[in-house]
Amino acid sequence: MGVSWLFGTIFLCWICCYYHRIQMVIAVIKEAARFINNNLCVLFVPLINTCIGLAIFVMWFVGVVFLYTTGTITKNSSGYPWSDVIWNDYSKGMWYFNMFFILWLLAFIVSLNVFVIASAAVVWYYQQGPSNNDQEGLQKTTKNPCYTGFCWALGWHMGSIAFGSFILAVIWTIQIVM
Repeated sequence: MGVSWLFGTIFLCWICCYYHRIQMVIAVIKEAARFINNNLCVLFVPLINTCIGLAIFVMWFVGVVFLYTTGTITKNSSGYPWSDVIWNDYSKGMWYFNMFFILWLLAFIVSLNVFVIASAAVVWYYQQGPSNNDQEGLQKTTKNPCYTGFCWALGWHMGSIAFGSFILAVIWTIQIVM
């Protein structure tokens, strides 16, 4: 019984010490809820990127099937109803490159998704306020923040997103190999 009172007291002291941080976390969650409430289109960004990713994956899979059949076909000695394919070194290199390439594309789509949502949140957050031109000469825009995020991603930040997704693909490849 005394141990639970001790832990309860320690927990209460912890809550009192971190009260301001807890209040800040609550405020951030409230702003995130306001952002999603004001920009419902942000819920479709992952859906759009998933559809694009699935289309790319289907095209990649067709290429992988074609690449798999580029070797020399030999009869299977184990009695199963399929044949073995023997590849040369160039075909093996293309196979490994193709495997790395799909990881890079998937990492790019994930990074694009994160960038578009983050930039939409930034645009929305800094667009708030009075819409008159009296404050610092800025006018509130009526563009969709998700559209702005896609334009920024594909127009100015594609290289950074591609490089970051390349690093992710290298790390994922190392994790798969290990």
